[in-house]
Amino acid sequence: MAKHSESIANFGVNSYGPDIELDFILQFMERQHKQSNPFFVYHTTHLGHDGFDYLHPESGNKWPGTPIVNWDGEKYTRITPNITGSNGKYNTNGTVSEPGMHSHVKYLDYQIWQYLEKLKALGIENDTILIITADNGTSGYGKASPVKQRGTHVPLVIYAPGVEMTKQGKQPIIASIADILPTLADIMGQSIPADYEIHGESLWPYLTTQTQKHRDWIYAYRGKQTLIRGHKVMKDGQNNWWDVSQTPADLDSFPKITNWQTMSAEHRAEKQKLQAVIPRFDNYQTQHDPLVK
Repeated sequence: MAKHSESIANFGVNSYGPDIELDFILQFMERQHKQSNPFFVYHTTHLGHDGFDYLHPESGNKWPGTPIVNWDGEKYTRITPNITGSNGKYNTNGTVSEPGMHSHVKYLDYQIWQYLEKLKALGIENDTILIITADNGTSGYGKASPVKQRGTHVPLVIYAPGVEMTKQGKQPIIASIADILPTLADIMGQSIPADYEIHGESLWPYLTTQTQKHRDWIYAYRGKQTLIRGHKVMKDGQNNWWDVSQTPADLDSFPKITNWQTMSAEHRAEKQKLQAVIPRFDNYQTQHDPLVK
């Protein structure tokens, strides 16, 4: 870790935290590769998270601007920040993007491009698997929301150009973050101890064989609010049931089920199946988070 004097000399108002994080990771990858060591990186980015906009302290911006990046169809270019001023009064001189989640997502895309370029430069693009996902919906829309699946429906991209995949592009399955652990174990050729309880199912057999099915249901919770979803129906944290047999264009406008007699036999059967699963996990009253003394 750099000394305080070194930090002052090397980092300042023009430094950007996500750049520093990624530079550290890319240096780690290069060191491991030079030593012919395999490596595993778990990168939890600050991008997309609420943050204090110190460049505009009175603005109330939740997602401060980023260094400006531009995509020309083949590569990204980045404008070096040129921020002047001090003590809460700054001028970005046109080198910082407008605030907003869209700016953070664009910068995250730029960083994924940097990952891919680094893998190519090291000659290990076909020997590396890149998994991109998120942990919850966006603040102000989905984060902590019990409505439908706004709090839990997140992207999941698995990029493995060196692996012979039987599935390509968008897939008509449901998956859970809990599936990542057994998927990684499969990729690394490791077995999970039989006495270690997990609730995930490896995605690897689905992605690399002719298997056409992954899992029947997914479950999530926040406190005593629970969500369970199958391929046809879903119960959200407000105990409303929704018809999810078709995916709407906005990924959210599912029809609410108010009369089960109008639903198909398959819908009703799946509801019964999901209701039978819920008691296995619905133990908030007896096993909730420990009290903080």
